[in-house]
Amino acid sequence: QSYTFQLSVSSLLLHRREKFPPSSLVQTNQYPKVLAYSRLEKCNQDILDYVQEFRDFSRRMISRLEGLKVYKAEFKNEVEHLLTRVERAQRDIDYFQSTRESTACVEVDEDIVEKQLNEDAEEKRKVKLMLNASCDNMLAGIKSIKIVKKTGDMHGSWMTDPGKDHMKIYFLSGSKNNVILEFANIRAFTERNHKLTPRRVNLPSSWQGTGHVMYNGFLKKFKIFRNFSKMNIKISLRSMTQVLFSVTITEYSPGFSICSLLGALYIYIFTHFSPN
Repeated sequence: QSYTFQLSVSSLLLHRREKFPPSSLVQTNQYPKVLAYSRLEKCNQDILDYVQEFRDFSRRMISRLEGLKVYKAEFKNEVEHLLTRVERAQRDIDYFQSTRESTACVEVDEDIVEKQLNEDAEEKRKVKLMLNASCDNMLAGIKSIKIVKKTGDMHGSWMTDPGKDHMKIYFLSGSKNNVILEFANIRAFTERNHKLTPRRVNLPSSWQGTGHVMYNGFLKKFKIFRNFSKMNIKISLRSMTQVLFSVTITEYSPGFSICSLLGALYIYIFTHFSPN
């Protein structure tokens, strides 16, 4: 398009030159025409200069674009080379990590073992505190009530034997009964585990009231009669023999007859001389 424009302007100027006579023949009254002619000629020259400058600029741009294509190819090669080096470095890092994984695993295993040992020691300490019969701590207060396990009647008691087998728990359900439940330890007594069933001990005679004591494998209980205020009986849980070791009389009434004394004497003789 620039070339076409240049040719059209050049043809116009040539046409103008044919119409205007030479400067020697120009008169004074033709001065404006000459001035216009000179201006057109200057404009034509400027256009030619611009066209030439544009051609030079086009050549420079084309050469630079070709240079940019070369630079693009070189940059692409450098990027591909860099990616290759990055992949190689990544493979080296993976290899070093694979060689160091064994040491890291050993450290993690040691931490896990140490944690397990601490947990086992803490669990043993808790069990020891639960099974310890003597306690030097004092209960300061109770924040809330939590029912861990519910069994038996609403009345009853549980105790240990401080003289023998202090780990065992003896549970007396109710205010009057002849059955004792013997648990192996405090955990079997508190946990809801059906496999840890207690030993059921049937006594030859029932207890009544409160104040029962377990000591050296014997249950010391109270039995109340009509004519005796209190009779202390010691029962061996192993041989199921009972021994009368004290009788307390509070009052004498017509009902306290010879038959009552004979009955008490019979119980005393039976309990003392029964086979173990």
